[in-house]
Amino acid sequence: MKSLDVVVLGRGKVGRTLAVALRRVGVKVRLLAGRTGKPLAGEIVVLAIPDGAVFGSAERLAALPLQRRPRCVLHCAGALGPEVLTPLTEASVPVAQFHPLASFARPGGTELCGVRARLAGDRRAVAAGRRLCRLLGMVPLEGPLDATGYHAAAALVSNGAVAIVAAATELLVSSGMDARVAASALGSLLATTARNVDVLGLPEALTGPVRRGDAATIARHLGVLQRDAPAAVPLFRELVAAQLTLARRFPEGKRASRSALDAVATVVEGSAPLRSRTRKRS
Repeated sequence: MKSLDVVVLGRGKVGRTLAVALRRVGVKVRLLAGRTGKPLAGEIVVLAIPDGAVFGSAERLAALPLQRRPRCVLHCAGALGPEVLTPLTEASVPVAQFHPLASFARPGGTELCGVRARLAGDRRAVAAGRRLCRLLGMVPLEGPLDATGYHAAAALVSNGAVAIVAAATELLVSSGMDARVAASALGSLLATTARNVDVLGLPEALTGPVRRGDAATIARHLGVLQRDAPAAVPLFRELVAAQLTLARRFPEGKRASRSALDAVATVVEGSAPLRSRTRKRS
């Protein structure tokens, strides 16, 4: 296979992670600052820069002399489609979105093997993105999608999960656990949940008291939250409501009875009579 010449513009977490991963598999990579005034062309240029800088970088690359223009340009912005690279399209340079669907919390700290990568754009540029995926062990994610909706879904899961862990960590600290130990323990739990979602899908990955229709346990959870972490109560109510929607999707014989699930709903809606009944049963 012909060796690749890749230029990564952007020395942030995404750019440095991609550069490190590509070098590990023998790809020649030049990692440049995203704001460089002299962009160097390569066979593939990857723009791993803030969303607001993508269009300007496309303009600078399109203005290069013909012999110095890249063969194709990929950008890593999740919320932007390939059309943000219009200056390059007008200069006859194939372009595509290449967005690794992963959490990048520190440079070089994200394992890319098995990660999905959103690919959309010109045929030649998408083919280049697929080649990078093969080299890095990533899985192409193609097909028509609204870029903003796609990115919102990614943010809801990745960033939202961190916020949920923060709320749960506060509760564990109130229960007597060290904050670092709590976050680490919850991170391990989250990893098993992620695995279940990946392997089993929905709703099968849902476990716990909501799936079982255990209103008594949910009532006790709500009571502890009201006492020790009141700021998390609205989040808890919303998450239980979302779990109820999933729990009702299980086929007959694998889901709790309708009355049990309705009892859970009554708890999170704040019914005093039900809380009283659950205390007696517990």
